[in-house]
Amino acid sequence: MKLHDVAVLTTGGFGIAGVDRAVLDVERVVVESSRGAGLGTFGSGTRATVHDLIVRDAMGVGVAAFGGASMDIERLAVERATGAGLVAVDSGRLSGRDYLLADLESGAQGATSGTVFGEQVVVVGADWGVADEGGLVTLRTVVFSDAPESRDDLPPTPVLVAPEPPR
Repeated sequence: MKLHDVAVLTTGGFGIAGVDRAVLDVERVVVESSRGAGLGTFGSGTRATVHDLIVRDAMGVGVAAFGGASMDIERLAVERATGAGLVAVDSGRLSGRDYLLADLESGAQGATSGTVFGEQVVVVGADWGVADEGGLVTLRTVVFSDAPESRDDLPPTPVLVAPEPPR
């Protein structure tokens, strides 16, 4: 499935989900106000290639790979999620670069042999920077910062080309 230049607004579940060996190509996408993860992949053989994704106000995690699914991500911003920004569970794998993770429960989480790899990561205002619960989390060139006084104090978002949702 190819999703380019799309805004996904107020979903009852996951913003975008790939299951059963699905192949996702996600580029310049905004997911806002999802009731689950902004983007989730499920099951061995399911994979997503992601460029320029913004996830805002998720009632769950930002992006997640479960049960052997994988995601390769370049330029991701997760802002205001009730869970972690990046989650890999049960041999799920997330890898990529240029992440901004802001106002979250935790920046990155690897659980039950899940693997999270990130390069050039900024984590702002997370309760935990990294939670490793039986998985593997590797982050390189990381900046951890307290919550900003206002949105104007956030560092520049690495995702600049994603469309803004219609108002």
